[in-house]
Amino acid sequence: MSLDFWDFVFDQFPKTLFHAFCSSLEDPPRPNVIRHASRFDLQLAERFGARGAPYNLLFTVEDMETQMAVYLRGKPAAALLLVTQPVSEYLDGDLVYPLYCSPSSGLCGLVPSPGHARSAPYAGYYAAMLDFHAKARAPGTGYDRAAEDAILAAHSRGISGVGDSGSARLMVEVMRSGLPRLQEADAVFWEPQPEPANQIRPNELEELLLLAALQK
Repeated sequence: MSLDFWDFVFDQFPKTLFHAFCSSLEDPPRPNVIRHASRFDLQLAERFGARGAPYNLLFTVEDMETQMAVYLRGKPAAALLLVTQPVSEYLDGDLVYPLYCSPSSGLCGLVPSPGHARSAPYAGYYAAMLDFHAKARAPGTGYDRAAEDAILAAHSRGISGVGDSGSARLMVEVMRSGLPRLQEADAVFWEPQPEPANQIRPNELEELLLLAALQK
């Protein structure tokens, strides 16, 4: 959850309750976001999966093996994973091609097929990605901007309830202003470092002092 634009995403879906992990507390907090300093690990994923309540799971920093393990353990109704490196096989599903990335990039989103998880061969994945970049994103095609327009327009109609075409176009531009600028550096997906075991958490010092006073 290190990427700054997530707060913008939260604001665009005010009726959706988000659980944000590896996230600092916010003051004042957003009403639709519950932030957790901990990681969404295998144990927590199993607890979410055992509840039986449908939820969606978005991955941001995990490696592909961890993603798959957490997905299988958590059993979400839907999920968005990241394919970041060539593998012989991985989860079957729909690939979501990226926007505004390097022509040599192999990064791709993955929405696993609903129902029982199954694997699929990924032989030729990187070659297919390069072919996608060369054809769909060839210079002069305008693929990235057109895809962005379609995504933002769908949000304006579905979430904001804007039906008029002129108002929808205006809403698209308003939403676009909250996205990262094209001139900004590419997002770097990182793995949070574990906190030192002896680090004092907030308010812990006051609790220790109070406990010591009561024991006198």
